Amino acid sequence: MKWIALLALLVLTPILASVFRDNRRYLLWGAFAIGLLPFLIDPLNLNADLIAWPDWPGAVRGIEITLLDAVAIAVLSASRHRTRTPLSMKLALGVYVAGFLISTLVTPVKWPAVFYGWQLLKAVLVYFAVARGGATEARFAPNVISGAIAGLLLQAGVATAQYLGGTAQAGGLLGHQNLLGMAAHFALYPAFALFLAGFYTNRTGLGVISGLAVAFTGGSRATIGLMVLGLALTVALSLWCRVTSRKLALATSTAAILLIASPVFFAAVERRPMAAREESNQLRASMVRAARMIIADHPLGVGANRYVIVANTGGYSSRAGVPWNYDNRRAPVHNTYYLTAAEMGWLGLLGVISLIASMVVIGVATVRKIERRLESEMIVGLTVSVLVVSIHMLYEWIIMLSSLHYLLAMNCGLIVGIRAYAQSNANIRQLRKNRTHLPSSIAVE
Repeated sequence: MKWIALLALLVLTPILASVFRDNRRYLLWGAFAIGLLPFLIDPLNLNADLIAWPDWPGAVRGIEITLLDAVAIAVLSASRHRTRTPLSMKLALGVYVAGFLISTLVTPVKWPAVFYGWQLLKAVLVYFAVARGGATEARFAPNVISGAIAGLLLQAGVATAQYLGGTAQAGGLLGHQNLLGMAAHFALYPAFALFLAGFYTNRTGLGVISGLAVAFTGGSRATIGLMVLGLALTVALSLWCRVTSRKLALATSTAAILLIASPVFFAAVERRPMAAREESNQLRASMVRAARMIIADHPLGVGANRYVIVANTGGYSSRAGVPWNYDNRRAPVHNTYYLTAAEMGWLGLLGVISLIASMVVIGVATVRKIERRLESEMIVGLTVSVLVVSIHMLYEWIIMLSSLHYLLAMNCGLIVGIRAYAQSNANIRQLRKNRTHLPSSIAVE
């Protein structure tokens, strides 16, 4: 069956590419699919495994091709605009890849690292597809965001149904509240930024409501706290970009609503017993101790996707006091930065921090340079998404999963693509302006 699915994806890719090239309207549907599919690939099994290690205790369990890969390749081939990736991003990604390669060379078991390398390659593919699409077509980026909002809306509906059915911490179709909470960051803040500025108010308003519903039904402490922070940062950056009466009114209303609703969200956190929360804190602390031991013994890293095996077989989890049960010993350290340093060494950690920092700097620097309001407001939300996710990574490792790798790559590609599109249009407008002011003798020539 998997080979039939794989063949179908291989046949579908050139067909989609031809359709996208011949009709720009369908290219926009491709953009919508890119935003939507990360929320659906795993729940609906929209993938085919070339190699599968289903029992492997790492984040990546084989080499797979997904429907999103096919759409990304098709969009990339249909988008003729050559987009330059900023130098800071290239250097950061280069450092990260160097850390990955070095750690892979020194690890005795290389297949798990190869699995992660394949996943990283697919994320880069999505980045280039979104960056080129965003630089080619004005409506491409809004459609990607609309797709992400649709995915979040679907997940919020399922999570709400689960909560009403008695689930204390609903995870939607993604299965876990922490995974759904982090995925929500990528759709919520772009939606909120556009809603503040008055763009696509119906769909973006639904996106904001969906994000808050996910936070409440999931009851995750980190998700709830970071969503409040993210909404506040979106307001601040949006006002810094451009002050309007609508933004001021909605910012005040949002603050009042969140203040009034704070007891509701506090009650959502309280659904999880105090003893369970304290046990979770102790577990996280013990995992961090284990990760520190691994980093001290393996400064070059133990190899991507191998943390759990090394932590257990090397005795690190035992010495750090990680409780002995299946769930605890099978989970990586709940901190992406410690996980990256343990698996890909100090070089890998430097790469991931540099990549996040470069995206935030590029986003903030671009916001006020863009004259077009729609593009600037999208970048506001996308930049806040990167920043909030980078903070959430202090408490979770799940960004290493393929769906969140896709979303992060999509986010970065949107920032670069929107920036390129805005700069291209600014250059065209300046050229036209210069031509209108040329002396008549030169204009005739």
